[in-house]
Amino acid sequence: MDELLEEILAECKPFTSQGALASYIPELAKADPNSLGIYLVSSDGRINRAGDYHKPFTIQSIVKPILLLLALMDNGVDYVRSRVGVEATGKPFDAINYTEQTLLSDHINPMVNMGAIAICTMISGKSYEEKFNRLLELTRLLAENNEICLDEDVYLSEKRSGSKNRALAYLLKTYGIIQDDVEEVLDCYFRACSIRVDCADLARIGFTLASHGKSLSTGERIFPA
Repeated sequence: MDELLEEILAECKPFTSQGALASYIPELAKADPNSLGIYLVSSDGRINRAGDYHKPFTIQSIVKPILLLLALMDNGVDYVRSRVGVEATGKPFDAINYTEQTLLSDHINPMVNMGAIAICTMISGKSYEEKFNRLLELTRLLAENNEICLDEDVYLSEKRSGSKNRALAYLLKTYGIIQDDVEEVLDCYFRACSIRVDCADLARIGFTLASHGKSLSTGERIFPA
């Protein structure tokens, strides 16, 4: 299987030149466009990998399911569903043109930026630093990697260039969906998106989520099914 994955990577790698690096966060534009890796964990725990699967990158929007999981663990389904929705928005991930009906009655999906920012306020903690640290620890636990850490350069770049996310957060504040200080909430969100992972980390996280909380290495439950 590893040999097959290497063949697939070699066949597909030329197509990476047709893509473009993210430029809305300046630090992301510095990524190596030639890096390409695969890390697979099957439902029965078999592992196959190829290419640059251990090259680190920031988690960005892939952190949203982990944010939601932590909010659900802290508050339960009913409370979280009273604040965010589950319907697809049909809009870009950073859209700002939502109606009052969507914001106040239908609620925003937590898999888009506005919903994820709202989710940050639902994580338990005496401070937003504590909230982020709890998120980081859960990410490490899901990935079974205690070396996962914050990419400080990407975090600062996001913080400096996050005007759109500030607009989204202030809109949430305007409608009373969040009550906390906007900059504190956003600092947690920017840090969350700047957690550094690799393909192996994400595959293990995906396995744990798909297995309803079962650890890949021990089989123990990390969170309730």
